[in-house]
Amino acid sequence: LALASIVPASAALWTSGHGDIEMIYDGTEWEAAFLLTEDGEPPAIVDGMPIAPGTEFEVDEIDIQVLGPLQPSAGIPDSGADMVYLLSQDEALASALGNPYVGFAVDEIVPGILAGDRVTMSLLTVTGPGVFSLWETDGFGMDTILMSSAAGSGAPDQVDLFVDPGHYHFNVGFSEPGTYDVLFRSEGQLAGGGQTGNDFTVRYRVIPEPSSALLLSLGALLIIRRNRG
Repeated sequence: LALASIVPASAALWTSGHGDIEMIYDGTEWEAAFLLTEDGEPPAIVDGMPIAPGTEFEVDEIDIQVLGPLQPSAGIPDSGADMVYLLSQDEALASALGNPYVGFAVDEIVPGILAGDRVTMSLLTVTGPGVFSLWETDGFGMDTILMSSAAGSGAPDQVDLFVDPGHYHFNVGFSEPGTYDVLFRSEGQLAGGGQTGNDFTVRYRVIPEPSSALLLSLGALLIIRRNRG
């Protein structure tokens, strides 16, 4: 009952399965969308319903679920975010935590439109109760902090994404439960000269995993109510 008041309902909730935040540019207009589930994968689940492979949603149509328990972060100095609610870049860990496996993709952009076939994704603002962070863990277990809303973090707050390979996964962390609106910008240099870009917001709903004590308390409350009835 207490958890229901932590995160208000808004758009549909993406709770499991693989999908990408797609940054798309056709030479004229930008689009940001969720592209859920590839062929041959188990379906992504949105509001309890399986989603057919290749289904696309506008970014304001879906919120991303982030469940606890807390996990170690990249250790952003003095941020108060050494433990976070995690969307993992590792698919097995994402699944074990009961969260979606969320990628960032630019593979829908036709090669040659942008100089170097490069999109720069930048962090603009974060609205939420705690610290947002994004980092990459390499094959040797070394962390590179790419974005952070913590004051004085020193994070570059941007990362370059290339049309080839076009598909990327990062760790995304949140220091406190609640709703976060994260404003990103995707932009690139046009091959013929000039700059082009687009701002888009992704909403994350961070929900702490109920503790065993809370579950016992809720169970006891239900028993008391039944006995009173």
